[in-house]
Amino acid sequence: MPSSVNPATAELALQARHVVMQIAPAACAALSELFGAEPALSRRRGKPVNRTRVIAAATRMAGISDVSFTTLGADIIAYEDSRELLRRFATSPTVASPPRPLLLSSCCPAWTGLVRREFPILASLLSTSRSPMLSLAPIVARRLAVPGGAPVVQVAVMPCLAKKVESARDFAGGIGAVVSTVEYAAFLRSRGVTNRVWAALCESVDDGSSSSPLPPVLGESSGVAQIFGTSGGVAEAVLRTAYELHTGNPLAGDALQRAASRLRKLAPVCTASIDLGDGRELRVAAVHGTDNVRNLLRSIARGELPPRNMPHFIGGMACFGGCVGGTGQPASQPQKQLTALRCIGCRTRALYDAERCCTIRTPASSPVIKDIFEQLGGPDSALARSVLHIRR
Repeated sequence: MPSSVNPATAELALQARHVVMQIAPAACAALSELFGAEPALSRRRGKPVNRTRVIAAATRMAGISDVSFTTLGADIIAYEDSRELLRRFATSPTVASPPRPLLLSSCCPAWTGLVRREFPILASLLSTSRSPMLSLAPIVARRLAVPGGAPVVQVAVMPCLAKKVESARDFAGGIGAVVSTVEYAAFLRSRGVTNRVWAALCESVDDGSSSSPLPPVLGESSGVAQIFGTSGGVAEAVLRTAYELHTGNPLAGDALQRAASRLRKLAPVCTASIDLGDGRELRVAAVHGTDNVRNLLRSIARGELPPRNMPHFIGGMACFGGCVGGTGQPASQPQKQLTALRCIGCRTRALYDAERCCTIRTPASSPVIKDIFEQLGGPDSALARSVLHIRR
């Protein structure tokens, strides 16, 4: 991965513009590795560290005025995909021939590109939702725009190099530049954020003495949004959100434990199901790694998967482990004898730590998501469709 400062980031940060950094959860989980800390340091003295506050404080030290977190975009997509999944679930035939999923995720550009190129027969099943990065950007731009003021320029810090192509292809997203986790760490270093400064920020956030770390631009995100960067996180988020939208109650207790335990693995394909309370079962699957993706999609395209095993929703990610193992992340730390696999495991645990700390469980009960959709005229408004979805 390149370790030099990305020119686009440096230029945007130094110009007299209103710069907003949008930072993905998987990038949040890995940044500490690049400042001499243990991979995805999630606890100090037995307590969880609020990593987003550390990153927000470091961003402000680098001279950037605002920060947003892609987790809020993940909330938007979990909400939209859950609504679409429930609509298709209500109208789909009991036994389709050949059996097909009802919806495929659209968060990972490498996954969606692979589906379109190699399995075009399944491309129509892809969600029309933009990715969390591209969904959040226009919401932030609308909220921060000031008539006659400096233009809002958004720079996204992503764990995935494919996000650079995605942003360039979808101009409606409003992202000015995309940089990798490694590139953003280099930029912070160029602005005076050293290993010692990072450690001090962790300590000050831990003991509550930090002076007003920047809050997210729009508000807090839900627990399921924190885990979007893991291999099974999108599938779990949609399963839990769809259940809450359908029943009016959050998935909890043994049912939640069973579903989460089945999806929070590094198996090539993970599946889980829940009873919607009306005798119907909703099934989801998660797949990661390009070989595993091809094997699963090939089985579906050939009609080799029995109807009883066909998931209604598939969350797909091209990188092993999901976004935490993305091509823009630090690969490994040989000086500490830490393999890439262990780093992925540490980052994954950090995201699940963050999920457990959230008071809002899913976007179905999020006042922030409710407010966003009210500003757009409702989830089914023409404005919401144009901002949050792509045209076929």
